[in-house]
Amino acid sequence: TESPMRQDLSPTGRLHLVLRDPRSQQVIESRCVPNLVTTAGRALLADLLTGSAQSIAQIQMAVGSGLLDGETEVQAPAYEDTALRNELTRVVTELSAPTVAALVPDGPPRSITAVTAVLEPQLGGESLVLREAGLVMTRLGSGEGSPETEILYNRVVFPTITKEPELQMTLTWEVIF
Repeated sequence: TESPMRQDLSPTGRLHLVLRDPRSQQVIESRCVPNLVTTAGRALLADLLTGSAQSIAQIQMAVGSGLLDGETEVQAPAYEDTALRNELTRVVTELSAPTVAALVPDGPPRSITAVTAVLEPQLGGESLVLREAGLVMTRLGSGEGSPETEILYNRVVFPTITKEPELQMTLTWEVIF
């Protein structure tokens, strides 16, 4: 058995996307996709643990098309990502209290925090063709007058999902430690 001192407890996560008709509550599409925690996201966690960062002012869920003009394929997430490839919108999130659960049989307990955002229906709005998402955390400045810094904590890409204006999309990100 693995020594508790040699466990890999790297931060991970997965995104649950649920697209539904708000009138009937019918689920149109549901997906669960693993993500990559960026280098900047890992550094933010280290700063919070060591006291170099005091707090996070806000967490937003960003979604995007994943494609720049002329591109036909979405680039896979990379540790060095600092932004989505083509962000379309952001939504302020709700954060749940952490829970501790075993994710794999015989594995160490992991802490899970769920971060949820809802893209509400926008009647008369545009369809959103989505292929990427990420959590953007606003780090408070280290002292009075210090600027806040936006950090892309993680990024995920997924097969195209279209959010039509009359539909509601719930994005729940499980952040796992």
